Amino acid sequence: MFTPAAPAVGEAGVDAAAVRVVRKGTLVVSIQLDARKLPADQTVGATVSATAADGTYRNRVSNFAAVVRDGDRASVVVTMRYAFTVESAATPLIVDVTLTANRTPYGVADHTRTIALPADGATTRVAFSSIL
Repeated sequence: MFTPAAPAVGEAGVDAAAVRVVRKGTLVVSIQLDARKLPADQTVGATVSATAADGTYRNRVSNFAAVVRDGDRASVVVTMRYAFTVESAATPLIVDVTLTANRTPYGVADHTRTIALPADGATTRVAFSSIL
């Protein structure tokens, strides 16, 4: 018995938009900051974004939160719900954190981590530590 192979995307009758992976979930990003060198009145904000992009789709979510200081340490947890559509479950998720102080010379710190695209319905936790 002969069974023909399934046509490839782009061939007659196969819609490229039909080949996709949808992932919905929650991303929880925690940031610990060494604040020993920061003046007591220095404020710091954290901008967190997550991007899943490929040749067809570009997905991005972001959020901002103030960093809370406790003595020589500071921290913040940023939670974001997402719904990403990508071509493949192998598409990575890029998580970016930008810490911004309210005045120089303490300025900005940027951190990036690439992780696997989470499973559908997952709560994914990503931790960062930094010094400004």
